Parts: sequence; C-alpha cells; structure tokens
Amino acid sequence: NGKEESMYLVEKHRIKSTNKHFGKLVELSKLSNNLYNQSLYWLRYSLDNFGEWYSYEDLDKFMKRYVRVMTPEYDNYGKLPASVAQQTLRLLSQNVKSYIKATKDWKKNPQKYKGMPDFPRFRKKGGQNSLLFTSQSARLKSGVIHFPSKVGGLTIRLRNSSIKTIKQVRIIPKGLYFIAEVVYEVLDTPVKYSGGIAGIDLGLNNLASLVFEDFSQPVLFNGRPLKAINKYFNVKVAEYKSILDKTQKDQKSSKRLKCLYQKRNDIMDNYLHQISRRIVNLLVEKGITTLVVGKNTHQKQKNPLTNFVQVPVFRLLDYLKYKCKRAGIKCIETEESYTTGTSCLDSEQPTKEFYNIARRVSRGTFLTNTGQRINADVNSGYQILKKVGIDVRYEGQKTIFNPVTITL
Repeated sequence: NGKEESMYLVEKHRIKSTNKHFGKLVELSKLSNNLYNQSLYWLRYSLDNFGEWYSYEDLDKFMKRYVRVMTPEYDNYGKLPASVAQQTLRLLSQNVKSYIKATKDWKKNPQKYKGMPDFPRFRKKGGQNSLLFTSQSARLKSGVIHFPSKVGGLTIRLRNSSIKTIKQVRIIPKGLYFIAEVVYEVLDTPVKYSGGIAGIDLGLNNLASLVFEDFSQPVLFNGRPLKAINKYFNVKVAEYKSILDKTQKDQKSSKRLKCLYQKRNDIMDNYLHQISRRIVNLLVEKGITTLVVGKNTHQKQKNPLTNFVQVPVFRLLDYLKYKCKRAGIKCIETEESYTTGTSCLDSEQPTKEFYNIARRVSRGTFLTNTGQRINADVNSGYQILKKVGIDVRYEGQKTIFNPVTITL
C-alpha cells in the first residue's frame, strides 16, 4: 500500500439574499473587486514605465501606506478585513507571475501556444470579487465559523461535525446569492496497488461508459436526462430573453434569467455528483484499484453541438478524481486519440495505422473486422485502457455485447 497522504475537501454553504449579512457581503465583494483593479493599474504602470513589477510584498506596502495616506477616499484595502485584502493582492500577484512566465516560454516555444499570452485583464467595473479568508481570520469554534467584525457578525455552522480545523473560507458571489466554500484537510485512504483495472469513456448520450479489464459486463451511465434538462432550459432562456428584448431592450439579464441559470446548474451538479458516487461505489464493490479516464481536452472548442458545450462533462471527471482518491483508487487521466476508430475485438492498437472511423456505422455502434457489432463507447473504453499500456485481450467473453444502462 502507498503512504497515507492528505487532501483538501470543500463543504459548501449558500448565503441567500434574505440573509441579514447579504448586503454587507455585497459591499465587501465590490471593495475586493475595486482593490484588484486598483492594484492591477499600478502593476501595469510599473511594467509599462519601468519594466518591472511589484512583488506581493511591495504591492501590499504600497496599498497600505501610499494609497491610504495620499488618497484615503480610495482606500479599498483599509475597508476590507486585512486577510481578504492580502489574499486579493496575492491572487493578482500570482496572475501576473503566471503571465510573465508564460510570455517568456511563448518567446522560446511559440509553437506550444495558439497566440501570445494575454496580460491579466481588469475586472468589470462595479462588479464583485470573491472574498478569501484564512484560518486566522475565519475561526472555527465548536463547529461554527466566526468571521471578522468587518463582515458584520457572520457565522456559519458546519454540517460535518468531524471537521476540527479549516484551511480557508472562500465566499464567492453568484448574483442572487453567495457560496461559502469551507476548505478543510482530510487524510486519504492509501491507494491499493493490486486489484482490478477499469476504463471510462466520457460522452453525452452515454455520459460515462465503464469497462473492466476482465471483460465483465460493461456499465453505461445514461446522459440523455442531462441533454433533456439542457434542452428544456435553453427553450426557457430563449423565451425569457425574448420577453426581455420586448420590455427592456437595454437590459441583457434579469432576476428571472439568473434564477433559471442557477436552477440548471444546481440540477446538473447534483446529477453529476450522483453518477460519480455510483461509479466509485461500483468500483469499490468490484475490487477495482485503478481507473483510467479518457479526456479530449479540445472537444468543446468551437463545437457546434450545443449540448456538448453546455453539459459540464469534464466536471464529472473532477468529481471522479477526488472521490476515487478518497476510496483509495488510483485515477489516471489520458488523451483518447484514435480510440473511436480502432477495434478492441480485433486486437488493434489505438494508433493512426489502424484508424478507420467508417466502422462506426452509427452513433452508438461499432462494426469489427469480423462483422461483430459492439457498443461504440464500450469499444472506446477498452481502447482507452490501451492508451496507458494496459494489455487487454478479448477472449470471446459474451458479456461485453450486453452492457447494462443505469439512469438516475
């Protein structure tokens, strides 16, 4: 077994507009937004005129001393809780560091990029920014988190009574509400290195196609309910926007639209959480210790299929990774080129040499060289296993031709 390690998890709390502290959080999130833009202006000024940028420490001193003394009416730093102001500057400093590093790499290796990296942009004027509290400013006492006095007496009671210490609290504006993300640390279950291997092909009609190294019966997790949900909400969005165009031509959004988007995101998130939990439970039940997941990083870029762009397929991968880690299962992510047009049953490798997409005779069926029909996503799942060097050899098992479909 591997060594015991730790990982960070998040407990989420929704702070609604009816909460008595909601107005104060709106005010502070706008101050954080102002501080970010204000600091970014001085960073750009320093880079453009002197060819150097402020480090976080320099920027922190500058905003505390110079701005507070010379222009107190613009002292966004002083109006925020100290830890929130500092974390806002740290985030900006990190963004600029990443830009400078990427620019240097772009000059040496331009072929790795689609274009020159962009300098961090100003946030929308009058908008809201996340509030980040460290464990020193958001204190946990008897299961309740107490925030600094500048937040107006806000407290949050944790649902998980086993949480004894917290690392950070992020309060994120979502328009009609705030999400408070409480970050805490837990010990992982040590990864098991001897056991079964499974592979997953992510898709849309079949949101996740789960196959097993021993060619036991595959499991398909139905993605059509998500497509139906997405289609319904797109119709309602178009309806509400049409009403908005007729009544408020200069207004691009409304409370009704924001509520609609919120509801769609909540339903999709809940569906993905349930599927990922079912998958991990099934892996544990079957003694699987390694999961290989195929991911096509660019499949959503300029994709004309509305469902592919709007259904958060990759969010499912994120949920799988951390839930597998909690269960002691090793999760491997790999690219999936040539997996859809090569045949597992014909012992082909997923390479250009064997690629023939014409054998995918329909959206859900793959035709092998010997005329056998197999679910196309099941075939891709086995080819994904080969992508990481797993030697899967079909030996006539009939169960792979009859996958079970699970619909939540």
